[in-house]
Amino acid sequence: MDTKKRLLLADRHAILREGLRSLLERKNDYEVVGDTADGSAAVKLVEELRPQMIILDVDLAESDGFAVTRQVKSIDSDIKILTLSHYEDYAHVTGMVRAGSSGYLLKECQFEEALKAIETIMAGGTYYCQKVTRLLLDRGLSTEGQDSQLSRISQDNVEIIQMLANGKSAGQIATELSMSVKTIEAKRRQIMRQLRINNLSELVKYAISEGLVSTEINSKDL
Repeated sequence: MDTKKRLLLADRHAILREGLRSLLERKNDYEVVGDTADGSAAVKLVEELRPQMIILDVDLAESDGFAVTRQVKSIDSDIKILTLSHYEDYAHVTGMVRAGSSGYLLKECQFEEALKAIETIMAGGTYYCQKVTRLLLDRGLSTEGQDSQLSRISQDNVEIIQMLANGKSAGQIATELSMSVKTIEAKRRQIMRQLRINNLSELVKYAISEGLVSTEINSKDL
């Protein structure tokens, strides 16, 4: 009976996918069942191949890592996600965690740490590299004792705030979350009332202040 762990790789860079595949397949415990640079293709491969884990970057062609993670979890919530990325800011890390990733490694990590992360997550745990752990702890300590409005907002609505602040339309959000446009618009109004925000510009500023999106947003949108 084949007991190898079935992995899928999703990253824009072919050299990284090829290198990681080679290293993993030297170990008898792993089988890389597929790889792609495209987010939409990654979701299709998940449906076809049903890997046990996906190792993916945030930055993919066609569909980003946040959307891929949400879609994969809607297909099969048991499939594990390990993020491997060069982004080390709070917005990208927490965005992937909220979407459903169980771990976050920076691409500067050693292969042995990647193996440790895979094993930990496959066993039902979570794994964050040292820099990411420090980032999360520092953020948590800096807000300790503060009554954040975000803590009173549902996880679904936090995702919608993040997508709106990243410039996605109600139609795009509705498609990604499998909801109607009317539902998304109603949720947007509810969020605005709850946060006492009057327009999208204020929502973008709020999302940045809470670390939900990167500060690399074009200043003309503010």
